Amino acid sequence: MHTFVELFRAKDEWLDLPVAERETFLSDVASRMAVLDELGAEVIGWGSSEPIDRDAGYPFFAVWRMPSTAVAERFAQELEAAGWYAYFQQINTTGELQSPPEVLARLAQLGR
Repeated sequence: MHTFVELFRAKDEWLDLPVAERETFLSDVASRMAVLDELGAEVIGWGSSEPIDRDAGYPFFAVWRMPSTAVAERFAQELEAAGWYAYFQQINTTGELQSPPEVLARLAQLGR
């Protein structure tokens, strides 16, 4: 099982759209996300960021559980096809959850 994390913020192109066009666009995106249910993706949660020390600068986030990297890649493709990236600047990351000792051990082994 993979976790998929999105951090995103609106571009000027989004802010320039009338609200009715935004709503239509978001309705289309929501309908495209239905395919994710069929692929076994699960929403863990969406939210608005609360600024903290070393804040990423993205005011919105979403966290998903995906059955595989392939499903996470399909999700990113669906976002692209929907036109999401034309309106939102976004960074994504995905991977299998690991225990803190596992990650710390990997950090210890990093090289150049």
